[in-house]
Amino acid sequence: MCHKWLKDIVTSMTIMTSMDVDSEGEEVQRYMGIAYYTFRYTWPIQKDPSLCDASGLRLEKNPFARHKTYVIGLKELISKHSNQFTMGVEQFNKRAEKTWWHIHIAFTSSTKRDSLRRALMRFHASFELEFKGTKCYALTPWPDLKNLDGFWRYPLKQYSTVFQPQSFPIRNSQGFPPEKLEEMRKIAHAHWLEAVSVWQTKVDKNDKSDTLFEELYAYCRNRQPLDVRKIARLLIEHYAEHNRPINLTVIKGYTYNIAFKENILSADYLIERMQA
Repeated sequence: MCHKWLKDIVTSMTIMTSMDVDSEGEEVQRYMGIAYYTFRYTWPIQKDPSLCDASGLRLEKNPFARHKTYVIGLKELISKHSNQFTMGVEQFNKRAEKTWWHIHIAFTSSTKRDSLRRALMRFHASFELEFKGTKCYALTPWPDLKNLDGFWRYPLKQYSTVFQPQSFPIRNSQGFPPEKLEEMRKIAHAHWLEAVSVWQTKVDKNDKSDTLFEELYAYCRNRQPLDVRKIARLLIEHYAEHNRPINLTVIKGYTYNIAFKENILSADYLIERMQA
């Protein structure tokens, strides 16, 4: 009986879940006729060149603060196609580096993606804003309907107790009580900070690896003349002197790298070794 009950649940979910294909051939998964979308729009630097920093590569000031009618209009447009959505503005990339300002919206809708894209295109054209290419915008079906908590939280991830711009407040979101939005914001921001920390740890590790190679290379170069055997011996001695674990695979890699940079080994030789 238990197995039949589970089978009935799976069957009913399968019936309620459907798939359609848009004009680009991408599948859009729907649950009870509703699709889950994320929309990202990056404010074009050409629209406000005065907001560029000295390098001209990113915006230092929030352009949405100067274009409030855009924010109001975008919210009204999304409201026509959805009764529940979260909205947020961001100024950092995944490495926590300042980048061009962009917005994220997570929303549900029964409207097909092609129709949504056309509506968004007309809206941005009315503001004489660019709406072409993945660097400019993305309208993407959410791939995992089992992780809807992450879906709703995603646009709120860079909002902190310090960063909640009046031009794009968290209350722009719709269909959630204030206390729920605040709860989602806290979780989303904590997850984002954790992801940034993981990324930074990876970068620091790579930096340390680069620094170690430079140290080893300089150590060997100061002990000319060199050959492959001498380089390997110098590396082993250096590792032992600094109480580093001697991993022969790592030693071999560094030996080949230094020998190549010193024109002792050729690229053809190393390729032959790889194929041996």
